[in-house]
Amino acid sequence: GKAGATEIWTVSFATLLAEPRAREMAERIRVDGRTARVIAGNRDGIPIWRVVLGPFNSRDEAERAGIASKLPHWVFEGAP
Repeated sequence: GKAGATEIWTVSFATLLAEPRAREMAERIRVDGRTARVIAGNRDGIPIWRVVLGPFNSRDEAERAGIASKLPHWVFEGAP
């Protein structure tokens, strides 16, 4: 991010087509007292459900949380 700008990083675990499965997965992901959440999205008109954790203030923080979860994940800059 730019110097002085507030950075926001998000850990993403999955993008699912079934909301109940996404919610079930999110409830099982806890890192440092934080629980993952589900964000509704849309891909080519199809509803999708993202399982995410964040926001974090730095890439390092987000990466650490992802590693602590012991689950496959990816980290990206920005809000979910």
